[in-house]
Amino acid sequence: NNKWIFVDVKGNEYEKAIDKTEYGQDTLIDKFKSIRYNGKYAAIDYMGNMFAQGYDDMGPFNSCEKNNSFEYAIVVKNKKYGILRSDGKESVELKYDEIEINTICDFMALVTSKEKKGFIDINTGAEIIPVVYDEVYAMSNDSKDVCYAAKNGKYALLTKRGKPITDFIF
Repeated sequence: NNKWIFVDVKGNEYEKAIDKTEYGQDTLIDKFKSIRYNGKYAAIDYMGNMFAQGYDDMGPFNSCEKNNSFEYAIVVKNKKYGILRSDGKESVELKYDEIEINTICDFMALVTSKEKKGFIDINTGAEIIPVVYDEVYAMSNDSKDVCYAAKNGKYALLTKRGKPITDFIF
C-alpha cells in the first residue's frame, strides 16, 4: 500500500501531499506539513490546525539554516508561484512563473516571470535583484556577496543587492 497519511496529535487523519524521502521514510517531527485536502493543498500544524487552504500545489515546509524559526513553503495557484509562511500569510504573492530557494537561503529566492529572472527577499517579497535578466546566478559561498547576470547575451557581475560591479561586457 503506497498511501501515506498524516495523523495529528488529536488522531485526525489527512492524505499526505509530498514529504516522502527517497528512502520511503517521513519526517514526523516537523511542526508544519503540506497536505492534500478536498482535492487541493493546505497546511496543517502538528496539533491538527489547518490553515492556508485551496492551493493547486504546495511544497514541504522548510526553514533557512540561518534562522530555523522562519518556516516557509512554495505554493502554486492558477499556475503562479508564491511563498507561504508558517503563520499562514503569503510573504511572496502568487505572481511568479517559478521560484527556486537554496536551503542555505540568505532569505533570497530566484524567481522567473515572463522568462526574466531576478532575486527576491522571501520574508517580504521585495525584489533584491530586479526580475529583468535573462539569467542570474549566485556565486559560490566563497563569493557569497556576488552574483552574475546575463542580459542580451552579455554577462556582468552584480552585488547580491543588485548593484552593478561591472558593465555587461563579457
